Amino acid sequence: MNNTDILTLQKNLRTVISESETIESLWATCLSSTKEINFDYFSYHIQHPIPFSNPKIYTYGNYPLDASRLLTTKKPHTTAGHFRVEPEDLAPLNQTQKKEAESTINLDDRIFFITQSTQKTEGITEHFVLARAHIEIDRIELKKARTIIKIMTDEIARKLAELNNGASRAVTLSPREKEILLWGADGKTSEEIAIILGLSQDSINFHHKTIQKKLNTTNRAQAIAHAIVKGYI
Repeated sequence: MNNTDILTLQKNLRTVISESETIESLWATCLSSTKEINFDYFSYHIQHPIPFSNPKIYTYGNYPLDASRLLTTKKPHTTAGHFRVEPEDLAPLNQTQKKEAESTINLDDRIFFITQSTQKTEGITEHFVLARAHIEIDRIELKKARTIIKIMTDEIARKLAELNNGASRAVTLSPREKEILLWGADGKTSEEIAIILGLSQDSINFHHKTIQKKLNTTNRAQAIAHAIVKGYI
């Protein structure tokens, strides 16, 4: 790929990613761009810190193995290398994932990869992986691929924020739900909140479940933290 090709790809990437109307179309665009620079797989990870709970990590892409061995969250970094596929690489996969992986990657295959991690504002960390089997990555290709990764991560982050912000505006908490969250943030249990508000404990628990569903969280601590971060309470 020459410099003219790189400039054209950069321009096209910015255009097609900005025009993506859904997350699905965004990843389809990323996959086609990955193929265009002669890689087989990409994996995009974004980690959001949430107070009082474990960070939320979202993973997208078509990389068939667990990418955790390629990544570190200690500090932003850029690295490249290769490894041989071992049985333990397939072990964490379920049967469907294992079948899909084995159709493209075999044991003892050499996987060549490039990773780039970036620390964003508000503690957000992005990881991006490009990978392929068998074919080594030379210095010239590595330099060009890193340029493409930088553009892809910047444009993906911008587009995800746009799509997710559009979705988050649809979240509406009722005055009662906000009241329950505020008491929960104050350390009150469901039983205590029920007494304070003159409701049954079952009613408080029902409200908590509704709140968690609206905020796409898995427990009360996450719901409270999410509501605080988003300014709902």
